[in-house]
Amino acid sequence: MTLKLNHLHIKTKDPEKTAKFYVDTLGAKIVSQSPNGGYRVDLHGLSLNVSKFLANQTREQKYGMEHIAIDTDELDYVHRPADLDDVAGRIRNALGIRPYQPSLPFAPGKMT
Repeated sequence: MTLKLNHLHIKTKDPEKTAKFYVDTLGAKIVSQSPNGGYRVDLHGLSLNVSKFLANQTREQKYGMEHIAIDTDELDYVHRPADLDDVAGRIRNALGIRPYQPSLPFAPGKMT
């Protein structure tokens, strides 16, 4: 299985100011600007998408790191929805991530 980081998406109130921070502080380069005011930034080989909230996005949006996009050759084997769950499990295993478990309640004062 091949895994490659595609990009990191950052949501911010001011994409221009945020992109400028990466350029001025960390030596990044602005690759392109999107019509919605977002930026694609090359941070020494790490691709950053910097945008504000997207009006047409239906799921909840939060400021900060929105998502990490990872490319994999495993998607070539997805032919039905159940295959995607299998691929997700293999990707988690390759990254050393335990299977998703919903948050469990903890008793006050105990961290176990």
